[in-house]
Amino acid sequence: MQVQWFPGHMTKAGRQIKENQKKVDIIIEILDARVPLSSRNPLLRKITAHKKRIILLNKDDLADPRATKQWLEYFRKEEGAIALAVSAQNKKSLSRITPAAKQLCAGARWMDRRPVRAMILGIPNVGKSTLINAMAGNKKAGVANMPGFTKDMQRYEAGKGLQIFDTPGMLWPKFEDMHSGFNLAALGSIKDTILPIERIALFTIPYLCLRYSSELKKRYKWEELPEDPVLFVEELGRKRGCIVSGGAIDREKACYLLLRELRDGKIGRISLERPGEERKVNGDEKEL
Repeated sequence: MQVQWFPGHMTKAGRQIKENQKKVDIIIEILDARVPLSSRNPLLRKITAHKKRIILLNKDDLADPRATKQWLEYFRKEEGAIALAVSAQNKKSLSRITPAAKQLCAGARWMDRRPVRAMILGIPNVGKSTLINAMAGNKKAGVANMPGFTKDMQRYEAGKGLQIFDTPGMLWPKFEDMHSGFNLAALGSIKDTILPIERIALFTIPYLCLRYSSELKKRYKWEELPEDPVLFVEELGRKRGCIVSGGAIDREKACYLLLRELRDGKIGRISLERPGEERKVNGDEKEL
């Protein structure tokens, strides 16, 4: 299975990023703390590889704190990078961004004359807009009011000493790693119509059972978890009334229910990947 989704506006976004990065001091890269590697666009990383960066593991309040700690250690090994776990709901976590930006630019001759300029990058649905609104508050600038920047670049004052330039969220043309595609689908970062909802759920359930069995038992009031993912879906459907005429289980509805509760954090603080893990996808797909 191969899904292409690189419309014209994404091509334009890539061109804007490439042109405007020369005019900023650092990159702020936003990743989903629950799937940091899967939500990292390799094209954006390639375009901006030479820039110092702050890596923000966003939605930290929904992620497993044990996994987030491992990911922070993982990303802090990158040269010229500072990694922080943040949430738009946690103002204290956001207050660390400006000092980190200044730290990356320490010693620059312009530091006493102007704020640090940062380009903020992230794939769609990674929480970029919510994070920017929380950082900027009422200090939002107009479109294209800085010489040399394209008209589509939005500028925001994000605390004293930091200006951020927003860019359109951009996915990559196709997933060569099915694991990443299914992780993003499980969290709703790509449209549910891209993949069959049952396939997404059946991919995700074994990992949830392995890492978060106690959270699942508590949420769904099970003493033991069904051993097979299909049985898991059917039992969940029975418990939650996902029944069609004739008494059959509406498996699609049960899968939507599970994924919605995962995305909303109702099952618990869950991360779907950790550094060094390998997961296989059933089937013969090579790309998504």
